[in-house]
Amino acid sequence: MIARVLCLLLAGCAAVAAAGSTPDSSPALVYERVTNVLATAHFIKPLEPPNADATFKLAPLIIQEGHGDEPLKDVFGALSLSNGIVVLDRASPTVYVHVDQVEIGAKPHQRFTYFWCYSAEDPRHDNRVLGIQGVRITTDSAGSPVIWEVLADESGLDLVFVAESLESAAKSQWGKAQPGRRFVIEQSRSKAPRTVVARVIADGPMPMGPIVYLRRDSRSVTTLVCRCMPAQAKSLLTSSVYQLKPIQAENSDMLLQMLRDRLRLRVAFWPGDNDGRGLQKKLRLPKSF
Repeated sequence: MIARVLCLLLAGCAAVAAAGSTPDSSPALVYERVTNVLATAHFIKPLEPPNADATFKLAPLIIQEGHGDEPLKDVFGALSLSNGIVVLDRASPTVYVHVDQVEIGAKPHQRFTYFWCYSAEDPRHDNRVLGIQGVRITTDSAGSPVIWEVLADESGLDLVFVAESLESAAKSQWGKAQPGRRFVIEQSRSKAPRTVVARVIADGPMPMGPIVYLRRDSRSVTTLVCRCMPAQAKSLLTSSVYQLKPIQAENSDMLLQMLRDRLRLRVAFWPGDNDGRGLQKKLRLPKSF
């Protein structure tokens, strides 16, 4: 049921983001954005389940940009079907998770995809606000999270964040960044023109979920950091929790394929896509990965 609802909603949200995408946006604006410090913000964390597993440990902490000292109004919610119509219950903030494994360079890598929904309404083509947001985490061969992909961005670019250890390994193998690129891990602009490694972040002392900062006006990701890094919000106005819910695996493949057929937005990744070549096209992954 959850997978079916998500498919219906994502197809609608896709048109919203597609209308506001500008593929020729400058990476310089992304680099500037990731260092911004929010004046006020709202903190949303996962509610700890009785038996915490890896999906909880890697779940994102969400920092939603505030508007002055106003209470949090832009709330994501839980999805359901009512008479064949997708509805959103904002009284039950929910983040959906999909776990899978992909083979890259003959090595297995676990992936944890988290996404959350703000709207179940029909999209309007003049609206740049993203109705859905998310992050996909890919671990290295040792099981540590080292790559974070952002689901959607108002710029139309595919934003990626990587761990310092992965950038260091890429530097050891290739030496320097490609022309016009900031980081060694990035593919050439001709091979991956839409992909931007927005930032290299610190490796955590143990596997842990990232902190995801969101813009108030568009719900785009301003930055993503390790929990061990300095905060980028001056004042947290509120603290709340969300429920973490898995997608039911038995129907997800079929329903996600149905959604692909209706999709009007080129997203950075897709839950359940087992093709590891996507990351290899975007990044110069070192052999040690």
